[in-house]
Order: sequence, then C-alpha cells, then structure tokens
Amino acid sequence: MLAVIVALVVAPLWAWLQARPFPPTAWYGYTLARGDVISFEAGEPIQYTLDMEMGSSQSEFDTYMNRCDPTRLQTSIVGQEYRGLMLCNAARLSELDFAAAARFFKADVDEMYGRYIAEWVWAIGQRLALMLGVILATFLAARAFRWVRAGQPT
Repeated sequence: MLAVIVALVVAPLWAWLQARPFPPTAWYGYTLARGDVISFEAGEPIQYTLDMEMGSSQSEFDTYMNRCDPTRLQTSIVGQEYRGLMLCNAARLSELDFAAAARFFKADVDEMYGRYIAEWVWAIGQRLALMLGVILATFLAARAFRWVRAGQPT
C-alpha cells in the first residue's frame, strides 16, 4: 500500500520534471488587419493570430512590445485579457472587429487550456501506470518466490 501511495506522489513530480506541458500563458494574441487575414470561420475573418509571448531572443521581445505596448499602439482599444492570455489590438481594429476577434480568441484559449489539462493527465497517467506496473510485477514476483520457498511444486 505504501508503494501505491509513493507512486501517486512521485508520478506528478516525475511528469513535472521530465514532460511538463507548455503552458497556455506563454502565448499572446494580436490582431490582424483585414488584408492580412488568412483564415475564415463561418464566413467571418479571424482577425488575430497567436505567437510566443517572450522567446529567447531580444528581437522576439521587441516584436512583442511593438504589438502590445499601450504607448505604441495609440488606439482606444489596447487589448483584452482572457484566462491569463492577452489579445493585443496591434492592427488597431474598430470595436466591432475587435469584438469578433476577441470571440474567436476566447474560444481558442479555452481549447488551449483543454489541451494543456489533457497533456498533464496523459503525462501523469503514463508515469503512474508504469510505476503501478512495476509495483504489481514486484508484488507478483515476491509472491511467487514465497510460494516456491514454501515447498510447493513448480
């Protein structure tokens, strides 16, 4: 029983150290002008895209600041935060267009969080199954060893 409890504690730690999923909050969204739209949903243009918030280089940080710094945007709608992700109004969309982009953005963020939770469950489940399999195999081997030592025929 102690081994099972240890497995339940160690599996999430093992997943955290080895196979940690990428959190959705590392991303941000920014709006696109109508001419830059590359996809449509139900005939409506999806006027935003997602990018990494801050990568490893200074140029990625500068790109992020150009898209999301309120002092550079100079627009009435700077952006909107949803579940820890920011949608920046880099294209300076009108209220109506920004509301449509925000609606698609929120749906995508919800989907990202769903995938993030599923990835955690999968990573922890794999490790837990492996650990419980090893525990079961060890238990069965110990029982077989005791059975043989007790003088039972093989």
